[in-house]
Parts: sequence; C-alpha cells; structure tokens
Amino acid sequence: MAALVAALRAPTLTDMDPRLEEAAKYFEVAATTYRRPDARPMFAIILGLRDLLAGILTGDPMDAFGGQSLSADALGGIRDQVRQFCVDSSGLDHWYSNSKTAALRAWASLAADLNELHTQLGKDGFYQTEVVINGLLNVYLSSRTFRVGSRDADIAGVQDLIQPVIECGFASNSSHLCNLAEYTAELASTATTCDDKDLHERLDAARTILKVARGAAKGGETSGKVDGAVRSAPLPPVIGTLVPPGSPDASLIAQMTPATLAAIEERLDHVATARRHLNLVHTELLDILRKKLARSPDYKGDVIPIVDEILVLIINFVASRTNGQSNHYKYLFDPAANENAIHDDLYNFLVGNLGNRAEYEVSHIGGGRVDIRLTFDGFALHIEMKVDATRVPMEDRTAYLKQAATYQGNDIRIGFLVALRHKAFDPTGPPPHIKTLISHTEFEIEGDPVSRHMVLVAVPGSRTAPSQSR
Repeated sequence: MAALVAALRAPTLTDMDPRLEEAAKYFEVAATTYRRPDARPMFAIILGLRDLLAGILTGDPMDAFGGQSLSADALGGIRDQVRQFCVDSSGLDHWYSNSKTAALRAWASLAADLNELHTQLGKDGFYQTEVVINGLLNVYLSSRTFRVGSRDADIAGVQDLIQPVIECGFASNSSHLCNLAEYTAELASTATTCDDKDLHERLDAARTILKVARGAAKGGETSGKVDGAVRSAPLPPVIGTLVPPGSPDASLIAQMTPATLAAIEERLDHVATARRHLNLVHTELLDILRKKLARSPDYKGDVIPIVDEILVLIINFVASRTNGQSNHYKYLFDPAANENAIHDDLYNFLVGNLGNRAEYEVSHIGGGRVDIRLTFDGFALHIEMKVDATRVPMEDRTAYLKQAATYQGNDIRIGFLVALRHKAFDPTGPPPHIKTLISHTEFEIEGDPVSRHMVLVAVPGSRTAPSQSR
C-alpha cells in the first residue's frame, strides 16, 4: 500500500509510472502467493491504473480501455471481489475490518466510475449530454462521498489519471454525431435488403457526412481551402454543426441533393429533440423500442418521426403517473377504478400535446370502435385501452392483442395497447421499473405473412402511498 500511496503522491504522471509498477509487484505477491482476499481486488485496480497511465503517457488514454485490465468484466470483477470481502470480514475486529472495507469500497466505486467512463466516452456522442457530463465531472472532481486516500494529494493523483480520459472523450463526442452514426447504421441495415435508389443515396451521403464529422470532432484538418470564387449553398443547421464551415468537406456535402440533405437533417433533428425531454433511463427505453419497431416494414419514412414522438409521449405519461401522488391521480390508488378513468386521462394528456389529432372512441374502425385514434398525414395510430385484474403478462393477453391488432387492418401495422393493471403488481410495494412497464411484442395473424407490432403499456393501479408500504 505504501508504494501505491507514493504513486498517487508523485509530482508528475511520469514519476507515477515506476511507482505503480512497484505497487503491482507487491500486490501480485500478496494476491497470488499469500492469497489475501483484500489484495486480489487491489491488484486488479493497480493493473487498471497502470494501463490507464500507459495510455495517457502515449497520448491515447481511451485506447487503454481496450485492454483486459480495464474491460467491463475486469472492473465488474473488482466490485464483486470487494463485496465478497466485506461479507467475509464482517464480525472481525473493527480496527481491521472497518478501515479495510471503507478503503476497498472507495476503490470499488472508482472501478465503477471507470466503467462508466468507458461506456459513455466510448460512444460517438451523448444522448443526454448534461446528465452524463455531470456524472463524469463528479468522478473528475472527486465530489462523491468517498475517498481513496487520506490526503488531498492522494485525490489529486487519482484526478490526474482520470482527467485526460474525460478530456479526450469530450474532444470527440457530440449528441448529433451519435445520432448520425445510429442513422447511418440503420440505413446500412435496410439497404442490404432494399434496392431503393433514394435510400442508397442517403446511405452514401450519411457515410460521407459521418466520416467528415468524426474527423472534425477529433480535431482533424481538412485537405485544403475552398476556392473563394466558389460559393456553396449553406448546409442545414444540424449538419452544419458537424462540418467545419467553409472547408472543402462542407463544399462537397453542400453539392448533395437538397432532398437527401433534408432527409438526413430531419432525422437527426427529431431524434435529438425527442431525447432532450428524456432522462438516461427513458432514452435507453426509447432506443430499445425503436430498435424493435425497426423490424416492422411500416416503420419507415415519415412514419418514423411520428411514431417516435408518440413513444416519447407514452414514456412521459407513464413516468408522470408512476411518480404522481394519490391526491393528484386518485384513480391510480383506487381499486375500483375502471377503464374510463385511464382512458380519459391518457386522452386528455394526448390532446394537450397533439391537439385535435387525438380522437376519442372512433367508430367503424376494424368493424368496431377504437378507444383513441391519432391521425396524421397519410396514416393513423390506434390505441386500445383496458382495465385488467389478472396477473397474466400483457404479451399473453391474446384477446387484448387480437382486438388491438384488428384496428391496424387498413393502416400501418403498429399500435398501442394500454392497460390499467390492478393485480399484476404488489399494491403494497413500489411499482415495477418503467422498462418493465413499457415493452414491445410482435403478434402473428393467421394467413398474414407480416406480423403486427404492438407497444404494450402497463400502468400500475390499486397502488399504495410509499409511506403506507408494508
């Protein structure tokens, strides 16, 4: 441990290097020869810090995360080993266990933070930039409630290791760049089974813009200057943020057809706008649902941004209702609440966001009457509402799915099934996580080669206030 302390208190990162090597040797002996349970996680931590330092000294700190010592498995293993040590050491004299478990937990927290750095900075961009950056800065500034040493100098040593990783990541990331990379991948996947000329043109254009944007994000220089006599058309706003203005690359991109640029711009803009209203968990849920809906042949073109908008609204609806108190959404805490209660609540919510595009109980749809219809140019989305007093998973409620699928018979094969569920969850405890409450399923129709896609929404009913949980 003395060698590690000396490393953290080294005046420069270069001076830290040999001290970390020395610390690694000591911890290796303790972990492998003497099999000390407290030395095993510390040895793994030292290896990770050593490789991270090597990456910093060679000018590529993010490259260090490609090695075994900083892999997700290795960093997760550290946390597991520390957790096991804390369990095994319980009951020992407090002077031994308290100090060791506190120190090891601090290092385990650092391992968790390093894993988060790896995950977030390894992306081409952040979906919720302000949320992610706040978490990463907490690592950099050591503002969390743990300490890995006993002096400010020790904290500074950890900061010196982490700072270059964060700065390197920030230099090469942006939200729009991440959206562009995702869109390009989707186009490439679709292009493998589609010969549409416009789609392949958009794919080529997206790949070109992505290549230029990645180079610009990493500080790359363009290949020359544009002839002053040649004035290119201005780029769309979002694409313009990714490309160095006035560069040869910008001029090249400006020569793409306006329709192609407009299609890419619209896609990047609507995805970015939607994600600004979601937290990290909700963003992940949106991405999961979008990926599953991408298997539908109707999830294309103008349908995509509208379906995504409805997904965002549904996520926000469920989030607000599961967060709301009993004096605000009384029906969610009433065991006698019927379908009309949630039907009216969701309808009013959608009207507040979509205006007269939301229609209530529309007749002559699929031979019956659909609870809510959302009308758009060229197509409509249908929402079937239910109240349910069983524990059967929604994807197994065949009668519900058949009814909801019926309304898609003459429209796009994407719909929503929303149920107020009184007995599916423990009414005396917390409701399930939102990723459990909102899901997706494909429903097969006999004689129809194309399955129907359904977004399933379970809203917990008969709830109990947290203060009355038992």
